[in-house]
Amino acid sequence: MTATPDPIRPLTADDAEEVLRLLDPDGFGWTREGFRTFSSLASGVGRVWHSRGSGGCVAVAVGTVVAPGASLDLIAVKSTERRRGIGRRLLRAWIDAVTERGAGGVWLEVSARNESAFGLYSSEGFREIGRRPGYYRDGSDAVVMEKRWSR
Repeated sequence: MTATPDPIRPLTADDAEEVLRLLDPDGFGWTREGFRTFSSLASGVGRVWHSRGSGGCVAVAVGTVVAPGASLDLIAVKSTERRRGIGRRLLRAWIDAVTERGAGGVWLEVSARNESAFGLYSSEGFREIGRRPGYYRDGSDAVVMEKRWSR
């Protein structure tokens, strides 16, 4: 019996087309060139969830390590693949990657209206440390959250 390979792997510039297709419906506004030069690629901390059965890339997590911490800039899961634990597994894999590169914590911003993301982050040990009123295009606040750990 052959083991099924882990669908989570490091993000590369070759993933640009699939990731941009994944992000486009949500209007994240990323460009091909911006993606290819994103610092997450250079630092090796970006992660993708790749599933051939679902048509390629179904999730992505990108961010940067700025020692002693890291910033999670984006985590997105294809709408048809949500509520299956993909976001949680991808978040954990991304945290493992930044920890290996010396981060002792992660900071992120999430829309106050995004209850599912807020719930995920809270259940994974993130806590609210502030807000940015009216930060998003829809007028919602950005909730600033952090999670710290020992290295």
